[in-house]
Amino acid sequence: MSSRAIVSRPRRLGAALVASALVIGLVSVGHAGAAAGGTLVAWGYNNLHYDVNPPADLRDVKKISVNFAHGVALRSDGSVVGWGQGYRRDTPAWGSGVVAVAAGGSHDLALRADGTVIGRNLYSTEPIDLPLGLVGVRAIAAGGHHDLALKADGSVQAWGNNDHGQATPPAGLRDVVAIAAGAYHSLALKGDGTIVAWGRDDLKQGSVPRVLAGGGVKAITAGDYHNLALKHDGTVVGWGHDDDGRATPPWSLSEHEVVAIAAGTFLSLALRRDGKVVAWGYNSATSAAPPKDLWGVTAIAAGEVSGLALVG
Repeated sequence: MSSRAIVSRPRRLGAALVASALVIGLVSVGHAGAAAGGTLVAWGYNNLHYDVNPPADLRDVKKISVNFAHGVALRSDGSVVGWGQGYRRDTPAWGSGVVAVAAGGSHDLALRADGTVIGRNLYSTEPIDLPLGLVGVRAIAAGGHHDLALKADGSVQAWGNNDHGQATPPAGLRDVVAIAAGAYHSLALKGDGTIVAWGRDDLKQGSVPRVLAGGGVKAITAGDYHNLALKHDGTVVGWGHDDDGRATPPWSLSEHEVVAIAAGTFLSLALRRDGKVVAWGYNSATSAAPPKDLWGVTAIAAGEVSGLALVG
């Protein structure tokens, strides 16, 4: 196990640097991705033996989010479909106006176009307790048992389990453009390209490695106990729990432009500009490896030991 930051460096071709041209959006949820409407491809397995495959008739998907035992998809018509552990046929509908979804450990969140947030428990009919006055939200992130909301003024509001301080953003945190939530820790990406981390830090998942202190980050993702950051120079940096190499980006990433990253429980994913997906971490060379014929991918999400790709 290692807590050091692992960097996938871009190679140089003469004086030219192979770099990514990704422009980060406002929603950078730990296990989530977004793109135009498309179909889903799932692979891998889960230690809880739930079916990683989304419904066969699920089409016209815009955004996806996965946690360790279930997934949710937002369709172009604003409807939300869930599958996996905890989902039942009588799971109530979200209603209309949903623009983003986030899958938590035992709950889900949805962001509406009017900047309000709604949620639901997977194992109970009891409503989700949301903070009073939670309005003006532009992005959401769901962790193990805590949640984050990025507000229009660049501040972060958090709620839920706080036994490691994961639901207590640092005082004075402002100018945030993206958020991510792990099992017991949280991340915020600021407009200057720097990252702020808080919460559980036994594996250094709640700290920012020195290699990222200078900024230059444009996308973040939080797994349960590890994180990934995509920099403007095309490098991918991983830190936190590194059993099975889940926080160690492969050097082969430096040969391709990376446009998206996703961290799960034991697995990490990167989406290349050519539409191919690269996986590393536990069992990434066998059943957790992306299908060889998978291409044209526009968004990715990582579960426990499974991956989900949106094909545009």
